[in-house]
Amino acid sequence: MRYSIFSNMINGGTSAKNRPGKGAGSSRASHAEATPSCRIVRIGGHKLREKKSLDRRLKDVKAGDWVVLEYGGNYCDYDWAAISAYPDGEHSPAFSFGQFREIYSYAITRIQALGAKAALLTLPALLPQRYFDHVSRNLDRKHILHWLRNDVCNLNRWHDEYNDEILSLAAQYHIPVIDISKDLLLLSHAEDCYKDDGMHPNGRGQGVIAELVANWHNRQA
Repeated sequence: MRYSIFSNMINGGTSAKNRPGKGAGSSRASHAEATPSCRIVRIGGHKLREKKSLDRRLKDVKAGDWVVLEYGGNYCDYDWAAISAYPDGEHSPAFSFGQFREIYSYAITRIQALGAKAALLTLPALLPQRYFDHVSRNLDRKHILHWLRNDVCNLNRWHDEYNDEILSLAAQYHIPVIDISKDLLLLSHAEDCYKDDGMHPNGRGQGVIAELVANWHNRQA
């Protein structure tokens, strides 16, 4: 049974060398080798063109396929330079909750119209201090921290609100969720699974996520 991961976060990183405990001599095959029916499709971009872009990428999806959807953290990111300049002003993320739900709803209904099955992937939790250090570089850190009410952990609380939207969408459309939001943080080597920005998984983190998705898919067969 074929499945695809439509993501703006996972773009590879599935080789055995990127996974914890899997060296070049590992007897376990990589995710890409073990599941040739999987393909990773890059999505995301300008909000005004996203639907047309998604339609093009769905052309190869067949009835009965699984499509795992993930619109990542960039969709809920803020203009940190603006926050740095005006910490007491009104600031909105790149995609509001309504826009976030709209693009997901569009994708889900298009997938279902093709006779395929949709599943949603939650956002991995942030590494808040690393993310704060990244977004505040060359900006006024005190102003940004003031906007965060002097608690960098509010970054994760904000991120979790988007995960709540994903869970709500899954309930609305009666589709499964692959909840990885805390899985990376539970790893003993969690900090080694993220890029320097503390938001995006690196190759190792992508490998962990891809394996979690593969394990979930195997249970659906």
